[in-house]
Amino acid sequence: MGKRSKGNGGTLPRIAPVEPAELSFALAVGSAAAAKRIPGAGVGGMGIDIQAEDGEIERLELTDVPMNRAAMAIRDQFPREKFMPLMFRGWALGALFDDERMAPYLREDAADPKACEVHEAVMDVAAVMPLNKDGQYNASAFFRRVERRAEEIAQEMQGDERDAD
Repeated sequence: MGKRSKGNGGTLPRIAPVEPAELSFALAVGSAAAAKRIPGAGVGGMGIDIQAEDGEIERLELTDVPMNRAAMAIRDQFPREKFMPLMFRGWALGALFDDERMAPYLREDAADPKACEVHEAVMDVAAVMPLNKDGQYNASAFFRRVERRAEEIAQEMQGDERDAD
């Protein structure tokens, strides 16, 4: 009987930070691919062949569903080492979109009624904040950080306006 690894206790490895612009672009690309707004965004035929113990070859293919289209589009746009951090951060951020505390940082996209614009502060925090062992953001800490960052951005904008006068 072979040895069985206990792994790392059910925790994820540290997910590297990314640049806010990278996360924003990845989410835009993923969203467009998921909605089939990118030519060739399907995943048909993508898969691997696996040889079973009896020698038989079995083909496992991705199903053409929005999440797979999004993941493949993101994978195609970034270096390999960026893919997992972007995916984990995107999933963790998506889990917070239904939280009522996110509402002040979202607005409808005038150009696309199915999309929304996300405040810069959300991307700034989501790009660097550590994820917990479940691959999620601590929601309370996340929104405290977003609120602080949004205030900083507003102050920076006011300073820029005064400098322009």
